[in-house]
Amino acid sequence: MKEYIMKSDILKNYIINGTRSSGLMLSAMGRKSITYKYMPTHYLTREGFNLKPTSFFTDVPNSLIALDYQGIGFNMISCPCDETDKPELNYLGRSGFILGETEITHDLFLAVMGYSYSDGGGNTNEPVTNVTWYDSISFCNNLSQYFGLEPYYNIQSIERGKHNNRFKPYLMSISRAHVEEIGGNGFRLPSTKEWVLAASAAKVDNQQDKTLDEINDTIWHSDNSMDKFTYLTHSHIVAQKKPNEWGFYDMLGNVWEWGNDLSSADSPDSYVLMGHSYTDDPFDISISEFRTNSAWIQDATIGFRIAASLLG
Repeated sequence: MKEYIMKSDILKNYIINGTRSSGLMLSAMGRKSITYKYMPTHYLTREGFNLKPTSFFTDVPNSLIALDYQGIGFNMISCPCDETDKPELNYLGRSGFILGETEITHDLFLAVMGYSYSDGGGNTNEPVTNVTWYDSISFCNNLSQYFGLEPYYNIQSIERGKHNNRFKPYLMSISRAHVEEIGGNGFRLPSTKEWVLAASAAKVDNQQDKTLDEINDTIWHSDNSMDKFTYLTHSHIVAQKKPNEWGFYDMLGNVWEWGNDLSSADSPDSYVLMGHSYTDDPFDISISEFRTNSAWIQDATIGFRIAASLLG
């Protein structure tokens, strides 16, 4: 077993798994994950979780960090960004970041927020959908507070349900708010550059060169997401397809993911969406193609995954 030593006494209570020569790992959520490289796993308690000491994460890139929210497990993966590793990709600085292994699921969102309007067919491990951008960042703040982290956003003047779909009572969803990014070590949405780095595993996007069989291995799209009874496309349980080389699932397909970047300086209430969804043609899906939408929009094809900065 390869061992890693903590460089800070702030992080307590952890278990490190050994090398998986078979390429299979049992995660905190009890499912098998296909991995392409050695990825040490760290199980951290609520009291033992702290993002401030960065040397441990940056010394062990692509570590799987298994977290627990009131019995619901979810994983984060550390993403290195050091000019000694990939100088051409060092637009994030030395600190690096962590990113959700999967999209946030319906059950985790419901537990943290107390409401969910997902169109997931009742399966709690499908990605949460019908979330506004404001819902997503509010989730980040609530989760940060649970783990004793500093909320990344200051959210004031909250309005709920003002722009909801007139056919559905999305009364708890946040439709408008005044938001200020105050930074810190709390959870947040990923930037476009962070998301691209993780989705591509720091490689050139070659999605357009893949065959349909290769696409089917990793992506839920319009051709493989149709219900055999209703003939309607739908989202799927997270982490059913193969992950990318850094261990992330469903970076492309399944549902669009809210990002932290504004669509433009002229659109203060419009944000980037990344990754495509189950409704898109398999050969139209690309890491480098984004869409934008108003922060209050809710849709069955829109969800999110979370990130956090590793602050030095």
